[in-house]
Amino acid sequence: MGVRISVSKEQMESRKPVPTDIYDVILKGFKPKLAKSGQSTNLQPILAVTNHKTLNGNRIFDNLNTNAGFYHEDFVHCFGLPMEQVGPEEFAIPGEFMPDPSDPQNPAKWTYNGPLIGRVGKVEVVMGKDDKGKDRSQIKRFLCAVTGCQKKHSENLIKA
Repeated sequence: MGVRISVSKEQMESRKPVPTDIYDVILKGFKPKLAKSGQSTNLQPILAVTNHKTLNGNRIFDNLNTNAGFYHEDFVHCFGLPMEQVGPEEFAIPGEFMPDPSDPQNPAKWTYNGPLIGRVGKVEVVMGKDDKGKDRSQIKRFLCAVTGCQKKHSENLIKA
């Protein structure tokens, strides 16, 4: 006889988006996948609210597309780290995304190995709508946590 996996009706309802505010988030990992265009990768950081009395564990979603370089530094600085210099004029997200040897071209099988995992940063979240008109939380900006940073960070990452 097989095992049946069941959940209550309440458990099946999607979580409500987190309200507009500034939150501490912990980076639990990444879930990369090829963007719809096929020309870039959405790294899809797994961010969860932490240090909050009622919303701990609630996820905040973001794409972090590989073509949006200006966004990468904001994201990394949020967790208190600098970008890693990998060439005279080239910088990278600290750590590496390791491909699966059996399918190295498939970003969905990449695993992240680096110092961002488990770090806590601050994000400003606002309410928005998804492509189906449903409420969703959107990251408006990442708050820089790099001591002495003089970089002008993005004030509004939401597409108009």
